[in-house]
Amino acid sequence: MKIELAGLLLVGIALASAAVPEAPTLAGATGADASWLKEANTVEGAELSASELAVLRAQRDDVYGYAREMVDDHARSDREIAEIASSLGLGLAKLPADPEFESTSAPRFDAAYLRNQVKSHEQAAELFERGARSANPRIQTFAARRLPTIRRHLAEARRLASTPR
Repeated sequence: MKIELAGLLLVGIALASAAVPEAPTLAGATGADASWLKEANTVEGAELSASELAVLRAQRDDVYGYAREMVDDHARSDREIAEIASSLGLGLAKLPADPEFESTSAPRFDAAYLRNQVKSHEQAAELFERGARSANPRIQTFAARRLPTIRRHLAEARRLASTPR
């Protein structure tokens, strides 16, 4: 009888461990969740930092307006990423601004900023497309809701970058 119970216990443990797709790393966050949130924090934070600087240094009115919108949108997104991470027990670091923008001269700043925004929003679109397929419902919902805004930002950055001034 003891041998049968021990055998059943081992089979039960094996079945239970096989049913868990990925072990949580911190307070319910899987490695994939943590990785996605860190990457999203990096991308969103870089766009926010660059745009905060662009609000101060943009030469063109349309670039200033775009940068102002980016600050507002990315600040909201940044807070939501932090809330999701916190709910999963993850801490995310604030990242400094890209030093490339610190040293770009005023006449070339707008073009450098817009090139950065196109590249960054292309990366963000790919990242948030992956997030929209996440197994984590909070990440999936957030990424799917954010994706149209990212695509709109990308289209606007491309349009502004192609507008000569």
